Amino acid sequence: MKIVILNGGSGSSNLIKKITSTDAKLTSIVNLYDDGHSTGKLRKFFDLLGPSDVRKTHLNMLDKNNKNYSKIRKLYFYRFSNNIETNQGINKIKKYINIKNGFFLNKNADLKIKNLFDYFLIQLKKRKIKWF
Repeated sequence: MKIVILNGGSGSSNLIKKITSTDAKLTSIVNLYDDGHSTGKLRKFFDLLGPSDVRKTHLNMLDKNNKNYSKIRKLYFYRFSNNIETNQGINKIKKYINIKNGFFLNKNADLKIKNLFDYFLIQLKKRKIKWF
């Protein structure tokens, strides 16, 4: 069975957990217009739609049997300290994640995530300002 849900991030967590515990194939379409708390700061800083609800939804859909599950979960909940310099943030990101070693255990997903991190780091280097 294939199931598609339209959702935000937090409100759908129980539904997603229930569906992912079955054999159904789940597709989640997430509203990206969240602008609260840190998501609002990210939207303003990067001039993009908020990633928070996607992060929450993806976290709910992650395979708990993935050997890197706890590391991925920790990454998703990580918050930088206030007034961190751009280069400090870039170094923390580079130290934390090593996509080459199969972080998500899916070559296609790992490549996409690596490309996103590379783009993210390039954008940070261009700005040369304090975060938030």
